[in-house]
Amino acid sequence: MSKDSEWLEIDDLDKFTNYLRTMVYINFNGSVLKHIDEEDTEEEPDFLLDCDISDLTDEEKEELNNLLDLSECVTIVKDTAKRLRHKKTKEKVYLISIDGVGHIIENIQRRFISNMISILVKKGYLDSAFDEDRNDFIFWTKNFKED
Repeated sequence: MSKDSEWLEIDDLDKFTNYLRTMVYINFNGSVLKHIDEEDTEEEPDFLLDCDISDLTDEEKEELNNLLDLSECVTIVKDTAKRLRHKKTKEKVYLISIDGVGHIIENIQRRFISNMISILVKKGYLDSAFDEDRNDFIFWTKNFKED
């Protein structure tokens, strides 16, 4: 993080984290347009920033919680944010740089994709193996035969 970067104070860590994970979910699953009024924009948006978990259906909330648990995401935020404690009041305050917010979003997106792939492997839709030449895991879809 740059020393010249602006710092933001996080008033409510869970609320901030919930906003970020909801934003990642809404923008990833292609439901961006469903959450935007036609009057709000003339052009199709690339990325929706106005994301509120209360705008999601119960089914979407359940999917979000299965793919991106709040506690998982709080850990990601805490890894980047600076925690300060007031000497007299002992109140905890979290600070994050503007650059750090982007870093957190990228990490939540990576976790989202990782969790999604893991679920698909567990359900049997994907196979995986470690490729020593690439030094990475590879994935492929299973061939399902109709009976």
